[in-house]
Amino acid sequence: MNRYPMKKFLDNWATAHRDWQAAGTVIFLVGILTWGWYMTQDISLDDILEVRYISAKVIDISSDNRSTAKPALGMGMVELKDGQKVRLLFPTPLPAIGDAVPLRVEYFKNGESFYSLDAERWRMGES
Repeated sequence: MNRYPMKKFLDNWATAHRDWQAAGTVIFLVGILTWGWYMTQDISLDDILEVRYISAKVIDISSDNRSTAKPALGMGMVELKDGQKVRLLFPTPLPAIGDAVPLRVEYFKNGESFYSLDAERWRMGES
């Protein structure tokens, strides 16, 4: 008489389903790789017409003060020389209101423009 009837059943289950586990892993990895490829195809460098470096004045800055640690990021509003206002994400050290900050502006074929803080110039103290 078999004292452990379930032991043999479970051993057979793991052996019999090994191929399905491998197939599921392959499908999962192919999905992750496809997603990664798709995310890199979103913006092509061919779509960028021009890149300009400008400076702007900080008119508003806020950070997440829910923790006691120094904030790693802050949201701010800058005003361009033409009066246009742009919301940006700032790394530390956060600028003060009235500071001039360096921006990188990318102009695209579809007429849109993308503003970002030129973090390298900001850390070097340039504006």
